[in-house]
Amino acid sequence: MKTRWLPLAAMGLCLATSAAGEQAAVPTPRAVVFEKFLRSSTPICEKQPSARCVDIGWRFADADRDGSLSRTELEAVHQAGQDWYAWKGRGLSAQERASVGLALAMIDGMGVDRMMQGYDANGDGRISKEEALVDVRLDERPLGEVLRDPNSFDRQATARRLGIVGPVFGQLFR
Repeated sequence: MKTRWLPLAAMGLCLATSAAGEQAAVPTPRAVVFEKFLRSSTPICEKQPSARCVDIGWRFADADRDGSLSRTELEAVHQAGQDWYAWKGRGLSAQERASVGLALAMIDGMGVDRMMQGYDANGDGRISKEEALVDVRLDERPLGEVLRDPNSFDRQATARRLGIVGPVFGQLFR
């Protein structure tokens, strides 16, 4: 799969990388669940309209099914992504490894709290799908195409939301 990391982008990559250096021989249960999510969502995210990909990613992250993401849910996806990357990272292509590693490091540097502050516009302690997508215009194209299109994805606004790691954000789209 050439773009296994695509669903991670849909979720704003709510991940971090303290485990990026070593490959885990035995996956954690979280890593296995995350791998199943990637296997099932990647074909959809590569070929179907962007909203479908976002919906699948949102359902994965929204554990309590209330339609929004809490700090706890973001942290759970974050940890699952760390575990998955520790298990599968070396099996990725160099480009995928660099992209995922950079995204993980960026989110780790920013932290879940900063992500919440940047996207929780109404201050309710949760991120709605609308809040998460404030800088993205979804359309009939696959999500990867939408995110590469500067007319559909306001990278500068997103970089401002990310604060100190904002300048690193642009590296994800090179």
